[in-house]
Amino acid sequence: SMVEKSDGGLFRRLDRKSGALSKLGFTSDMNQRSTSSIAGRPAEEVRSQFNERDHKVRVFTAEVVMGSPASLAAPLVSVEMGMGGQVGSGEYVDASMADDEALRLWEVIIKSIRVRPGSV
Repeated sequence: SMVEKSDGGLFRRLDRKSGALSKLGFTSDMNQRSTSSIAGRPAEEVRSQFNERDHKVRVFTAEVVMGSPASLAAPLVSVEMGMGGQVGSGEYVDASMADDEALRLWEVIIKSIRVRPGSV
């Protein structure tokens, strides 16, 4: 189903959760926010880096800013990429790319998202 109404967006959700996360002892070394675009539409982007059980973890998230209800021509798009942390075996691992490599990969992924001509 299509999203009818915005919940305030990625930045607002993060702000609402930050109090609860800090009470649980979650701290982030890097929590960068920026605006960008996905498929030509305005988007909010958050890049976080933190340690989980002494292993470096990176999480990149981007989401289209909803100005009107989502539609087939203008869907709500949310993308997340994570590196490091707990893997399927239960073991914890470090992020496998250097900071600049991870950022370049993320930027290539986000810039590649677009509406296919004739798809709607």
